[in-house]
Amino acid sequence: DLYKTALLGTNRMTPSVSTLDSLREMGIETDDATEAVLTGVGMLGLAQKAGFPLMDFEGTLPTACPMETKKYMSLRAANYVQDVLEKKLPVFVYLHAHFLDLIAECATLHNKIVPIFILPTLLEALTLSRPTDPALIMLGERGVWLASQNPQWKSVLEVSGKPRKMSAGEVAAVEILRGVSLKSTPNLYNDVFDTMRKIGLIEDNAARVALFWVSFVQEMEK
Repeated sequence: DLYKTALLGTNRMTPSVSTLDSLREMGIETDDATEAVLTGVGMLGLAQKAGFPLMDFEGTLPTACPMETKKYMSLRAANYVQDVLEKKLPVFVYLHAHFLDLIAECATLHNKIVPIFILPTLLEALTLSRPTDPALIMLGERGVWLASQNPQWKSVLEVSGKPRKMSAGEVAAVEILRGVSLKSTPNLYNDVFDTMRKIGLIEDNAARVALFWVSFVQEMEK
């Protein structure tokens, strides 16, 4: 329980009541999740090295994460994904889930997955939208395994064939976005710029999104 809490992060999971009770029996009096994990794991580690017999674990341990089979995208490409996740541009707020879909499709096209440090943020985002098959592929083996360890993220693995509910404006915007190339072409910047203008973005914002998309696609092709 302590190792799992450390893996997921104390901001996403806290030690169970039974774990905290067991720690109190060992003399660790704390309700602070971070202190419980650090002190508990430290004491258990020392006890093992000293040869003290530890309590037998009762329950089922999760299987280990499988070996990753796909290549990670570059750090620069990952930073572009982070920009979408953090909604750095206004259009990422309006069409957040749909830009995640486009990024996932591009990543799948180039057989790339997101690096490990993005996984928690990406999983949080995917729990708020209906994930697509490319989105799950973009997670990689480790992302899928990590999602299965957290009850709040398990819904990400339940891909539904039902279409995502969208407003009329979103439907129109997504149809236009679907026409944007996922590969670098001489006219890609102009195509994306025209697409953003059709969605309703003013010239400056349309130019920023066009530059973002061209840079991301070119980085994914490396």
